[in-house]
Amino acid sequence: NLIDKSSLYPVTCLNSLSHKEKAMVLNEGFVLCKELLHKEEVFKKIGVSLNRIPNILSEINSLCVNK
Repeated sequence: NLIDKSSLYPVTCLNSLSHKEKAMVLNEGFVLCKELLHKEEVFKKIGVSLNRIPNILSEINSLCVNK
């Protein structure tokens, strides 16, 4: 309940990222989904294909903004 109320979801909860991609995001120093809002460059840096990035950002947005 606390996570839902505060919208502080960990990066590891993202279904749109593989386990390896989650580890790479964590290695870049991002722990919370909220930190990745509008951070398209992070996904480019770790090698996520450009056509997947909008879906990832959409998932993050739905978790963190629309609460």
